Amino acid sequence: WVSSQHRGSRELWWRSAGSALPTALDAGAADPHHPVTDGHRIAWVSGGRIKTYDPVTAERTLVDAATGFHAAPAFHAGILCWETRTDTDVDIACSDGVMLTRAGHQTRPVRTATQLYFFENGLLWVWDWSS
Repeated sequence: WVSSQHRGSRELWWRSAGSALPTALDAGAADPHHPVTDGHRIAWVSGGRIKTYDPVTAERTLVDAATGFHAAPAFHAGILCWETRTDTDVDIACSDGVMLTRAGHQTRPVRTATQLYFFENGLLWVWDWSS
């Protein structure tokens, strides 16, 4: 969960079912928000990056993903997708190298194995590369 502090900062906490005490996943100068899961790991936005945590192994990773993060990243089977911005456009990039670059703004990604759902001009679109 995300907890707000009295000075306006936020912290991200995790508590497993078998533990009486929670673990601070991200606290301090960063601004953790948009936590998501792929069913195995937790990912969140913090300090211009996407951070991940595996509660079984305690492994942590960082993905440099400079973006405004209007929406939470998508997280499916270990693959992250996020909004990426230029001065004039919003597109979608994924940690496995998949990129969606089109005219207009593509936002709010949702990823499955071979499909990327996104919004563009107020409509829900899907890009399917399974064939």
